[in-house]
Amino acid sequence: MSNGLEIKKIRLSQLDISSGEISEIPVSTDESDLNKYLNELLTEVDKGDRKREFEFSSETTEFYVCLSKVLNSGDFEGGKGIVQRLLREEVKTEDRYGHLNKNNESSHVKRGSYLQFVYDYGDGLKYLGVKVDHQEYLDEEDLKNHIGLALSNKIYKAVRVHVVDGKPSAIDVYDSQPTISVYWWSEFLELSELRSDTFNTKKACDETIKRLGPIKSASYHDYLNLRNATITAFKQNSSMDYFQFVEDTFENYSSENSVVKDKLTNIVKRLKDLPEKKGFDTKFDLDPSSITVRKNTIKLMEEITLSISDDILNMDDKVWSESTADGDKLVVIKSRSGFEKFKFKTRKL
Repeated sequence: MSNGLEIKKIRLSQLDISSGEISEIPVSTDESDLNKYLNELLTEVDKGDRKREFEFSSETTEFYVCLSKVLNSGDFEGGKGIVQRLLREEVKTEDRYGHLNKNNESSHVKRGSYLQFVYDYGDGLKYLGVKVDHQEYLDEEDLKNHIGLALSNKIYKAVRVHVVDGKPSAIDVYDSQPTISVYWWSEFLELSELRSDTFNTKKACDETIKRLGPIKSASYHDYLNLRNATITAFKQNSSMDYFQFVEDTFENYSSENSVVKDKLTNIVKRLKDLPEKKGFDTKFDLDPSSITVRKNTIKLMEEITLSISDDILNMDDKVWSESTADGDKLVVIKSRSGFEKFKFKTRKL
């Protein structure tokens, strides 16, 4: 096992929602190939930063009761009840949403395995339950397709529970997909949201924008681009993966200003620290109504002020600066609706 990792208990179950059957697979932490897989999976999930925090809705829910048995018994018998509950909820989900599968595949909820661990990473006891989807692969020996656990590009849902004084405590929920499935945290785990989508949306957006001050002083143009891109991202009717958003919007941002490039490196680091420091989740569904769109006003001359909406897209294609051969400095606005309202002049080249 990896340094500092001690697995106390382990249980592996295969679930088949089409037949409604559960198969228990004997496992031992002494098996080298399985050890390698478990280490990679556990590290990937346990150290993952794309998570959402929840709380138990009650200490009488089936998952909580079964988990308590797992933690306070010498075997993994309580884990059987957890797997049975998961299968029931996956069958219900398939019956309810299976027809919505976009790829015309036979199943909305995939056949897979549920791995359960009780372990200590040197910072206290934890429970980790991971539903890993089975994937098709071609065996090199018999050249036939097989179904099993992928060694790379794992598709999974996971729940990690911190244990305090022998009792389940703080809970983190993970999903390798962009959105954390509702059936996973609500129906199966019976959890309550610690933070609402409205809170997460507004908090993450506001805190991100606050970190753009250094860019504003270096290049107002780049500042507006990044601010507008941030607000646009949080105004979508979709889900948010905060770290993916930071990568797409800030790490991949291209600026011609060398000062901005230098400042962005530090800003990206600060943005990645925000979820933990400011207390918002990294994965959640967006609530666009919680984001207020304001106007940025720019004084062009004493008599004229330009007003730009926060959520303008592709601003460089709509407003830009030019200089004429005579040295006049211009702000150019692309506008079909405003074109006829002003006197036409031929540009002096």
